[in-house]
Amino acid sequence: MALLILAGALAAFYRPSARTADIDAPLTMPQFRNMELAGAEWAVKRSAEQWTNVIFRNSRIYRHEARVSVCGEVQLNGADYQRYVVNGGIVMLEYSADEFEQSWNAICA
Repeated sequence: MALLILAGALAAFYRPSARTADIDAPLTMPQFRNMELAGAEWAVKRSAEQWTNVIFRNSRIYRHEARVSVCGEVQLNGADYQRYVVNGGIVMLEYSADEFEQSWNAICA
């Protein structure tokens, strides 16, 4: 009985770590996920300097080194889809960054 009371008391005072509270909890809410995805899409458009004829697919949110990262595929001007990574405000497109494959594997795989 005492063990149950102790377990109940510990559960009542449990607080998630700052990392969990700051990153994990908001990303479970659809409005925050949609904001992250919309922000990443805007960053890709700005980086490519193209605002129209842009199609995104397979976009996913990841956590990497306490940052929120978005990975996916984008089609610019009807060309083939290329992968992209947005990590902490840095945008990398598959056909424009030399270290893209390494970043994709570290963050998105």
